[in-house]
Amino acid sequence: MNDQPDQPDQPDQPDPPADSLADTPAEARPDLPPTAQGDFVPVKPPEAWPTVVGVLAIIFGALGTLQNACGAAGMVAVKAVGAAGELIPEGDAEGLEAQMAASFPFPALQAAQMFVEFVLSIVLLVGGIMLLMRKRSSARVLTTFAWLDLLSNTYIAVLGYFVMRSGMQKMAENPDMDQLPAGFQGMMGAIGPVTVVVGWLLTAIWPIFLLWWFRRAKVREAVAAWG
Repeated sequence: MNDQPDQPDQPDQPDPPADSLADTPAEARPDLPPTAQGDFVPVKPPEAWPTVVGVLAIIFGALGTLQNACGAAGMVAVKAVGAAGELIPEGDAEGLEAQMAASFPFPALQAAQMFVEFVLSIVLLVGGIMLLMRKRSSARVLTTFAWLDLLSNTYIAVLGYFVMRSGMQKMAENPDMDQLPAGFQGMMGAIGPVTVVVGWLLTAIWPIFLLWWFRRAKVREAVAAWG
């Protein structure tokens, strides 16, 4: 049995109009973070290609510098030993002279080749460092290197062909070569030009890639935005 007195019925409260709810500011809650945000500006990550191409340029430039420096030092050492021929027994001196003539049949042209390649390797190394630093002028340095390197590689290929021909001629004059099969010299003479052409194509891959890469529209836009 319910002993509580009956409560009088409460009149129904009318719902507030929708306009009044829209105009009523929401009560601030200090314990909650604000939910209002400003304009969202997405952050574009930096391009990765300058790092990749720059590191490759630095590696190739450093290897080229070291290779040509060692080649030039070897040429100087051979010349120095040849100049001291009077200190070497006669039989050894003749063998050394023959080896020098076979290795450097065109010493002046080969020395010029090493010097040019040494300078170009330094240019490539500097261009790679500038590219890692996002320097706008790095594109011009690397494309200039690419054009000069193609010309240098052509010079090396032509010079290499004549060096190979000189070596083949000395082999033909060697009486010990008569013991080889009759078609050996002809086969070597045919392989020589093919080797020169294949070598040129392999050395042209890197400069051609640089010329193609820096002609791309997206790459030019990215480089133009650098300092």
